[in-house]
Amino acid sequence: MLGALFLNDEAFDQIAKEKRGVWQAIIVVVLASISTALGHVPEYEGLAILPLNAFLVAVWWFVFAVALYFIASLLLVGWESRTDFFSFMKIAALGMTPAILRAFQLLPIVGPYTYPLTIAWMLGCMVVGVGVAFGVKSTFKVSMIIALAMIPWILIEYSLLAPR
Repeated sequence: MLGALFLNDEAFDQIAKEKRGVWQAIIVVVLASISTALGHVPEYEGLAILPLNAFLVAVWWFVFAVALYFIASLLLVGWESRTDFFSFMKIAALGMTPAILRAFQLLPIVGPYTYPLTIAWMLGCMVVGVGVAFGVKSTFKVSMIIALAMIPWILIEYSLLAPR
């Protein structure tokens, strides 16, 4: 996880190849989902909705990761030479590592800056991860693929997770 936080491309490559990486990826998604939901507790007036929000964040991640995988497979390398789906899902989970810091949204001074900082940091992680997964060196190409994959993410983020 530390390698992902520092945008180290070797960390992304290592997790894709490691069999134990599945558990690390699951732990990252669970911690990031809980932390993100916890960071939104004041908006929802209490902890009662925390499990539902954590579940929705995990769903959000899954939709984003699947969309990103298929869009990248189609546009970057074609269907014949695509990256293994499960290896990519591990890389996408590692890209969610900065979201673990979203619980800091509850703090008065740093709270307002935490969400935008973690979004930018996660996007950086995803650029590195997708580049490693598909062997693409062009940051612009990878950024455009991520932007396309963010369309379902934005729809879920603002329709399901918006305060009512």
